[in-house]
Order: sequence, then C-alpha cells, then structure tokens
Amino acid sequence: MQSPLAEPAPSQTPETMPAPQYVRHSKRPQWGMGALLWERDEKRSYRFEDGEVRSFKAGFFHFLDAVRPPDSMTQLEIQQLNATENGQQTLPGLRAQLALFLHDYPGGFADSKWLNARRGVGVRRPLKRHREPVMATAARVLSLKNIDKRRADGEHALLWDEVTALLSSTDLVPSQHTSLTRKVSPGPALTDALRLFLHGPDTEVARFDALRRAIGRDAWTWPVVSTLRCLVDPLGEVPIRPSVFAVQAKTLASSISASRTPAPRAYESYLRLARHVRDWLVAQNVQPKDLLDVHDFIWETLRPAARKRITAAATDRSTSTAAGAAKDTGKDKPQEADADKTDADKTDADEA
Repeated sequence: MQSPLAEPAPSQTPETMPAPQYVRHSKRPQWGMGALLWERDEKRSYRFEDGEVRSFKAGFFHFLDAVRPPDSMTQLEIQQLNATENGQQTLPGLRAQLALFLHDYPGGFADSKWLNARRGVGVRRPLKRHREPVMATAARVLSLKNIDKRRADGEHALLWDEVTALLSSTDLVPSQHTSLTRKVSPGPALTDALRLFLHGPDTEVARFDALRRAIGRDAWTWPVVSTLRCLVDPLGEVPIRPSVFAVQAKTLASSISASRTPAPRAYESYLRLARHVRDWLVAQNVQPKDLLDVHDFIWETLRPAARKRITAAATDRSTSTAAGAAKDTGKDKPQEADADKTDADKTDADEA
C-alpha cells in the first residue's frame, strides 16, 4: 500500500508521453490516420493518409489522438504510411499518386483520354506510347505458332527482324536498347532460346540463362527482356523500368532484389511490386486492364515531372489547411497554424 505521505505521481501530458505511432488529428479528421516518421527537437512528424507529411511542435500534441490501424487497412497501406527514404526526403505515397492520376484521368483506366493516349484505342495512326497496337502485333510475332513456323523453315533471321521491329515500335524499349538487338546474330540457338524464354515449361533460371547466352551481354537489358515477356502475357507479366520501380518500392517501404541486368530473382521482385500496386488500385475501385496499365500508372505518377506536381499540390493544400487550422483555433492559441503546417518546406514530399 502506498504511504499517505508519498508524493503523487506526476500526471503525464501529451508532451511527456511517448509519441504514438499512429494518430488522428482531432480537428482535421479528413487527413486520415497519420504514422510517426520522426521525433526530434520537441517536434513530431507524421505522414497522413491524404499523402501529406505534417510536423507538430510541442504544445500541440494534444490534438493528435492515438489510434490503431483499422482492420480494413491493408498491410500495403500501412507500409506506405510508414515509408521514408532512409530518413531523408519523403516520397509521394500511393494515395498521392492516385490523386494525381485521377486528376488527369477522372475515369481512371477507363477514361477516354487514357484509352486514347495510352492504350491507343481507336487511333488511326499508332504511336509508340500506344499499347493495343503493339500487343496486337506481338500476338502474331511472338506466338508459339509463328516461332515454330520460322524455326521449321529455317527463317531465323526473319524471325529476329520481326522481334526487333516489334520492340522498336514501342516506347517500352528505348531506341538505344533496340539498336543493340539489331547487332545480335540470329540463328537456331537464338530461335530456340526465344521459344524457351517465352513459352517453355522450364524453370525461370533455365529460361533466363538460355536467352542471355543467345542474345549476348550487350542486348541483355531490362527493357528488352521484360517487354518480350509482358507482350506475351500482359495480365501476368510487367515491363520493367528499374529507376522508377525503385522509387515505387521506396514509397511502399518495400525491399526489392534489384540488379543492373535481368535476373530471375530480381524480375520476380519487380513483378511482385507491380502486383501489389495493382491489388491496391483494385481495392480503391480503380481497375487496371493489365500490368501494362500498372507500369504506365507508376511511370505517369512517379517520373520526375509528376513528382514535382505532387509536391506543388501538397504545398498548396498545406497552405489552405494551415490557414483553416489557424481560423479554427487562433482565438485561444494563435500559434497553432505552425503546428498544423505541413513539413513541405522542411522535409520535402518529393525529390526531382
């Protein structure tokens, strides 16, 4: 039993209690849940579900109510909230990416602008960015029927010319990569390796090794290899753009087995990332047609120009929300506008 003369335990305040990992702002429920990014110098920074990072000074922590992630929240969404770039500048999250995407294409992947600009539906003159025309050509050129016919007729050079022309017709493969494929010497070994890589029942290791030996080191690049696979099965395979896929992985706090040249383990890692993004989009009622749509979504929302737009939008919103917070609470605490201000000018939400 405690002695009646004992000193009472000091009451804890939000400033003296440990920072909650997950919070909601009592006056800004529209921000959604926030995840703690860092705590230092009597400040705490949280990334909220609306995609913005906000920092709060001591004295305003009482507006942050500790919560637990709801059962309806996916592990991917929780990872996204907690994502930082090695403690440095934060990156856009999937919600910010989706907001930008829907701003440009309100109807999502079924938007007429998307179908025309990216899918190339109904266009008279196909462009490299159009997916449907190149898929239609690939259905013929990369089919098992065509490969076997060229193989039986000894038309190995003709087959590789068709493949090179196919890769040259899409922006999924940069021109400097297709120029390397033109230097490959076609022959029975290359035809057999291509057949195995695209349609063979062997292990991924065997399929990758066969094509790598056949086309040589110079033409063995991610755009060439992954585009060939995706054009055969766009529902199950994805073209790889390593730089922007690496950024997407960081936004999700997801580790990937990256490699400079194509390898089975790295490919599976990139593919798993694309499927995660696809599943998240589906959960938001934004249904991509295939993994080509997912690839283009990642590129459209994480390329440097897009990330600058996301940062600018976040800065504009932070200004308006900070003004709103000051209006709501300024009578009692005129400094609260600083507490509700985002970290856009301190921990930039993007990097060029």
